[in-house]
Amino acid sequence: MLGVSVSGESSQNDSWTKIVKMLQHQHCGSSMTGLIPFSRLLLPNMRKLGVFPLFMDLLVILCYLGVGIPSVAGKYPLEKRQTKVIYRNPGEYFALNKETGAYLNIENKPESKVANVGEDTNFVCMPNSLELKKFEIKWKHNDVILNLTNTEKYKTNELKTNITIKSVTFQDAGVYTCMVILDMDMKMSKANLTVKGVPDPPVDVKFVTCPSGRAEISWSPGNDNGFRISAYFIQYNSSHNPSLWRTYEEPIKPALNNYYMDLRPWGKYSIRMLAENKLGLSKPSLPTKKTCSAPSKHPDRNPKEVWTRTDQTGKLIIQWTTMIRFYHHGPNFKYRVSWQRRGSTFWNSQDVEDSERGELQVDVDEVYTPYNIKVRAVNAMGDSPQPPFVFVGYSGEGRPLNRPKDFRVDPHFEMQPHEVHFIWEAVNMSERQVQGEFKGYKLQYWKASEGRSEMKEVDIYVSRNSNERGDHRHHRSHHRGQDIRATVTNLPAYTAMRAQVCVMNTHFVGHPSNIANFHTPEGKPGPVQNLRIESYGVTFALLKWQQPNEPNGKLLGYDIGYQSVDSNKADGKIELLKPQIDNPTTLGARITGLKRDHNYRFYVWARTKAGKGANSVVNVKTMYTYLNGTQYQTSNGMPRSNPSSAIRTGLKSYILIILTQLFTIFAMVFQVFQ
Repeated sequence: MLGVSVSGESSQNDSWTKIVKMLQHQHCGSSMTGLIPFSRLLLPNMRKLGVFPLFMDLLVILCYLGVGIPSVAGKYPLEKRQTKVIYRNPGEYFALNKETGAYLNIENKPESKVANVGEDTNFVCMPNSLELKKFEIKWKHNDVILNLTNTEKYKTNELKTNITIKSVTFQDAGVYTCMVILDMDMKMSKANLTVKGVPDPPVDVKFVTCPSGRAEISWSPGNDNGFRISAYFIQYNSSHNPSLWRTYEEPIKPALNNYYMDLRPWGKYSIRMLAENKLGLSKPSLPTKKTCSAPSKHPDRNPKEVWTRTDQTGKLIIQWTTMIRFYHHGPNFKYRVSWQRRGSTFWNSQDVEDSERGELQVDVDEVYTPYNIKVRAVNAMGDSPQPPFVFVGYSGEGRPLNRPKDFRVDPHFEMQPHEVHFIWEAVNMSERQVQGEFKGYKLQYWKASEGRSEMKEVDIYVSRNSNERGDHRHHRSHHRGQDIRATVTNLPAYTAMRAQVCVMNTHFVGHPSNIANFHTPEGKPGPVQNLRIESYGVTFALLKWQQPNEPNGKLLGYDIGYQSVDSNKADGKIELLKPQIDNPTTLGARITGLKRDHNYRFYVWARTKAGKGANSVVNVKTMYTYLNGTQYQTSNGMPRSNPSSAIRTGLKSYILIILTQLFTIFAMVFQVFQ
């Protein structure tokens, strides 16, 4: 229990004032107030004599003796109407409830915690008077009251008996104090928060010596922040690219505080360091104030990736991955490119002076011929001592010389409205005939009425090592013996078509085969267009539409169906209306015999020899009454294809009313002019 401390001059002044106020609260009389200024004159002497606590006890005794009630069990006297008595422990005062014998206390005190950076942690401070709910709880961090309204950082419950600190940082470490205040009494309890995290970066990083590109580095370790440092890492940059920091290959043992490292030739370097523990890497240290230079040497490597490009006939195009300046190791860096036709003993060479250029083009007479190629790095200090790898490349491809034969529609399959099967003889796949790397075939097709200007193509890939290829979006292909079979889909139905096939390599397509003519059969039509309700009444609806964009055959007519609809949901199966429309030029229908004030959904299908196509849908709600207010009933409540007499009668009545109103208006106007 931490109540009102009385140690120290400032705390004595504060405690004195608080005790006097507490005595007043216990009905000891307002005369106590006069003791406050008097006591401040006595405080310096009482402090020197060490009698301040005794003086406080004396005041308490005098207060309660003044009411004339004898003491109980050696405690201070207490008036009967009082509910609290003030007790003093050494350096402490607290209030005791007379009726229950209980005093304010913190039963569950906050416990010290250890948390890693980024974690959440919490403290609990539970007083013993929760049922009163009159106490106030405040929290301090390093003697500063916390702003618990900052919900991004802190989370508390309603009574503030629990506080959660979100995503702790090193700044959150320290002493947390819970203060419970009830009337004039107050209790405090403290706990520590220790925050652990990645280490601080090393400090005082510097070059000790720097002879001929071998540098000695020293540093001092930073704070490990709760976990032992497991390794150090060196990062370095160069003057030609100071924003790029590279990590040295080897980690450094934590017991060391100096290290020797080899620097790349032909550079001026700065370094920085990082420390690592079980939670991760520290931030980088400050870079060294001084730089260390390394002298030039010949390159220690050659370009790793070398290849040829084959998209230009009559060219040998050699390409490679260029080397960045970091690996040049000296001035006047260049590439020495060599090539040799396979089977020849003579090597050709040419230097490429531009270090950022990764291509050399050479004119050749051969089409798709293999060559041995290699690229070596060279600078002013000499050639790279590493022998370059020899790669195999090819000169440019050409147009395939062979063409497929006997291209035709496959008679083994029935032609479908949107699908056709082809067959043709396989070609010689040798590089000499294909003039490149054989990839397969390119199948071309178009509508006979449009010509090749609207030609479409699908690629049919055939492997040398596999007799069957997987499905393509528009085709399937099979290689059986000397025949190639392919299926092309998504064709237009009921259309005269033409097709041809060509051999293809990586970049070129050969001469086409003979043309195959065919006519796709009829298919089901697409949906009718622009289906709408032109007009409607109590018992009828007039539908209008346009022909499908894709008839896919010869249109025979249209089918119409309907459903009752409840809250935009179809109710029951679709009922087909009869008779159906057998004239494809009829683009509307008047549906009669409908129920008044009722929701309907109408369906319209176009029809060919292959059947009904996709439907189009429109909704309508019939009227409740005619315009003149007269109500009518249908004969049987079922839709019919002919207008009913009720409709004609209603229309005549409506016209008669209008004529009567017009006659009345003319009569009134005539009387005015008379």
